[in-house]
Amino acid sequence: GIKGLWLMPVMPSADRDHGYATTHYRAIEPAYGTLADFDELLKQAHARGMGVVVDYVINHSAADHPMFRQALQGPSNPFHDWYVWAEDEPQGWNIWDKNPWYLTSTQPWNFKGEPKDLPPAPAGSKGFYFGTFGPHMPDFNLRKPEVRDYHFSSLRFWLNRGLDGYRLDAVPHMIENNAKDWNDQPESRRLTKELQDLIKAYPHRYVVCEATAEPQAYGDPAVCGGAFAFGYVHHFVDAALGKADAVKQLARYYSQARPTMATFVSNHDKFAGQRLWDQVQGDETRYKLAAAGYLLQPGTPFIYYGEEVGQGGVNTLQGDLPLRSPMSWTADPSRAGFTAADVNAANDFAIDVAYPNARKVVDACRSLGLPMIFVHWGCLFRDGMDLDPLVRKELQGQHGTNYAAWGHCVQDAASRPADHLGVRPRSEEHTSELQ
Repeated sequence: GIKGLWLMPVMPSADRDHGYATTHYRAIEPAYGTLADFDELLKQAHARGMGVVVDYVINHSAADHPMFRQALQGPSNPFHDWYVWAEDEPQGWNIWDKNPWYLTSTQPWNFKGEPKDLPPAPAGSKGFYFGTFGPHMPDFNLRKPEVRDYHFSSLRFWLNRGLDGYRLDAVPHMIENNAKDWNDQPESRRLTKELQDLIKAYPHRYVVCEATAEPQAYGDPAVCGGAFAFGYVHHFVDAALGKADAVKQLARYYSQARPTMATFVSNHDKFAGQRLWDQVQGDETRYKLAAAGYLLQPGTPFIYYGEEVGQGGVNTLQGDLPLRSPMSWTADPSRAGFTAADVNAANDFAIDVAYPNARKVVDACRSLGLPMIFVHWGCLFRDGMDLDPLVRKELQGQHGTNYAAWGHCVQDAASRPADHLGVRPRSEEHTSELQ
């Protein structure tokens, strides 16, 4: 069954979306609750034999983060060199069709359009900062020991509360060398290994990295020890659609890949594809076949929320938003059980998510006396565990298959003592952001 929960960033964020523009690394987003609520979540998950993993955004902060706001005061401020600056605009840079250097004086973090549509800086302009993912998320200067130590301390803060591990976001982008050598540099791999060692110094902890260009390299214990299998996972859908080469790739992959690779069929980023329902165009048989493919292979499958009820995307929206609509909790066609609030035309898109396919699954669960989730998925979990032991061993590989909802599975939290082996006193890592 489900052994773990992966939570997308739960820290306060400026983006009002999916949480990757962090404004405080040692607190809980108020819309989600409090630190006490988080502690209770860990307690209840562990009591049910589940671990909890959260996203940690180390490459960048929000432009609204107090440290960046202080850094804007200039070189005399102690936080200035916690970020990456250039007096003259560096030339030759192009990251995903945009220039990642932003003219500070124009306050580009307030720009509402796509970063690539920002007007170029006038010739001779002075004072630029670097942001791989856009002007609203300036990159940390991770060459600076104090910056690394700050993040090490923040990671320990959550581990000391009993957190079971991390998804490390965008680690190949932590350190850039120049306009040509900016992605997946040796310095980023070495720092990733330091992060893995810190986290796994706590017993029974888990790490998985987002590394799109060379995922298997990051799956190596010499780097991250686990990574999402970008470049491979699309074969689950292609095989379900009847493409013969994809079937061959599925059969071949784990004969070479490490069993710590993590699989999925959709996630919160559009570059990884549409929601599974949309990828198979609502074909339930192919939907189930794709699910069986990634849930029963070796490795750690990650189930993106809504997949278990056939939730599709709100594909009238732009960017990543179609993938991030609220969960369909009930069969209510107007609110999907997500809210009891009145709905008006201005925010219909935000909650009109009880897709017909999701409603049908919800109704089927109710008719069977089941909770809202898991029909086909539940059968796969059960059948995967009831296989002949030799067959199961072959399917699971050396380290086994663990299932995760909205994320990942860690080692069985139920086997851990109630005080969480290896957890240090909470006082060791404090909550202060500006030290």
